[in-house]
Amino acid sequence: MEIFERARLDAYFARIATQFDPGEQTASFLITHLLAERPAFVRAVAAMTRLTAVLPKPKSIHPAAKREVEQAVPVDTLTLELFTDDDTALDYLESRAADETVCLLDVGGYFAPSLAEAHSRFTGRLAGVIEDTENGHRRYEDLDKLPCPVISVARSPLKDPEDFLVGQSVVFSTEAVMRGRGDILHGRPALVIGFGKLGSSIARLLHAKGVQVTVFDIDPVRRTQALSQGFAVARNREAALTGAGLVLCATGAVSLRGEDFAHLRNGTYIATVTSSEDELDLAGLPDVYTRAQVGDHITRYQTTGHYFYLANNGNAVNFIHGASVGPFIFLVQGEILAAIRMLTRGDLAPGIYEVPAADRAAIAATWLNYFNRRSPWPSRQTTSAPPWPPTSTSTPTPRPSSASSSASWTTATTSPAARPCPNTSPPERSSSAPTAASCIFSTTSPRSGCCPAATSKPPTAPFFRPPAASSPRRPASRRT
Repeated sequence: MEIFERARLDAYFARIATQFDPGEQTASFLITHLLAERPAFVRAVAAMTRLTAVLPKPKSIHPAAKREVEQAVPVDTLTLELFTDDDTALDYLESRAADETVCLLDVGGYFAPSLAEAHSRFTGRLAGVIEDTENGHRRYEDLDKLPCPVISVARSPLKDPEDFLVGQSVVFSTEAVMRGRGDILHGRPALVIGFGKLGSSIARLLHAKGVQVTVFDIDPVRRTQALSQGFAVARNREAALTGAGLVLCATGAVSLRGEDFAHLRNGTYIATVTSSEDELDLAGLPDVYTRAQVGDHITRYQTTGHYFYLANNGNAVNFIHGASVGPFIFLVQGEILAAIRMLTRGDLAPGIYEVPAADRAAIAATWLNYFNRRSPWPSRQTTSAPPWPPTSTSTPTPRPSSASSSASWTTATTSPAARPCPNTSPPERSSSAPTAASCIFSTTSPRSGCCPAATSKPPTAPFFRPPAASSPRRPASRRT
């Protein structure tokens, strides 16, 4: 990440933290994918809470990001067993935040198994949980009784861009892995298991690439949605697996059980959008299958007369290439920061909540101000520039005389020298003529203009020359 990109990201999170200032701070535990851009989000959480520990998901840790975070916050090892056993989970919470009010920031429902016991036995107080993913949302939803409020951003409209782009990144990484072995997508029928937000994005991109796509989902409503969008829909999983050369699992639950692998045709590729423990029952695979690494991020499972390939050991295939979705991930992270304020207030009863629509709109507006502009900084000008080009109501000045023929047609509204440069940085500068130091494109003196936007001439008023009077045509003479 470039220096100015990092500065812009920190400024964005600082703005969000100011907008949703909780007033007082609680302790917090943060489970996250520790990717390259994530330290900025960690700093934002640390600014709004007393960040007690970061627990990065073990299969998505960027070494440089981890080193950066470790300089300011303890980074602990996250395992499935840490929060599945009540006593182990309680001991860990007590070791880090005894007698404190705690917010739990989750990705995937890790805190769900021990939440009830931790809430009742913890010496401090659990203010609640903030959940980021659909898989985790379901895990909290499946609990018999929630002991504290859970704020989920998994189904937020602000997460839709991320979900769509994650689907695109899954297809990109799957194709890259296949091409690494000399295979391609085309000529290989694809089966997408799960037609939620991720699955539908994957199916649409595969279809756009000319791949024959079949969809299977246990939900009949989603099957009808897939059918209405032009996809073939499988009646049962076994028949669909038999004809597929590529299987993409996007359910967040178990897509393939141990007995399902035998239905795969030889040479089928399998890729998933989440961890292997969630999507694949590899433990149920018969022991007769042997494993062999046959390429970068490709494992071959083989037995007599049957073999198939598994991408990235069954973990999210897009993490091979960083799982980047660009700045759209910062929308959801901004919503998580807004949820911190909701929990800190302490006025929510146990249950599942969403961030209010007004707060989401405020986050989206701030995001657009930082990430949808030509200039790397958001505008804070207090005065707006006159409209350009001038409207039809502008009164043109008299045409210049021959003595000043170098002057051009202008309007009484404004002049090129009065128009602000759209690339001016920092934004606090006034709307006067840009200087060479204030424009990011400045390579010339202020007199000659700093960028094309500042030196372009205004449109001239239309000028029509009356057509010359035409003399009547003389009829052509005829030879006699």
